[in-house]
Amino acid sequence: MRTPNDIKLELDRATQRRSELWRALGRGHTAAEGAELARLNSRISDLWEELRIARTRQRFGPPEPILKRADREKRLERELERMRRAA
Repeated sequence: MRTPNDIKLELDRATQRRSELWRALGRGHTAAEGAELARLNSRISDLWEELRIARTRQRFGPPEPILKRADREKRLERELERMRRAA
């Protein structure tokens, strides 16, 4: 997994390139530039998602232990409810 700083650098480069493409498209549209812009928009969206995940992992750690703990708590709650009904 990449660090948030690495992702942010790539995101900055991609948004800079997108700005250049928008200026170029303002002067005249070419199919190649339009296709590159579409790819960049998709890549920027993916990078934002990757950055959100990396920041969350950095702050809270990997999700696996949290999910395991939540599953254990659910099982305990179900068992307690089953015991209450049986009593």
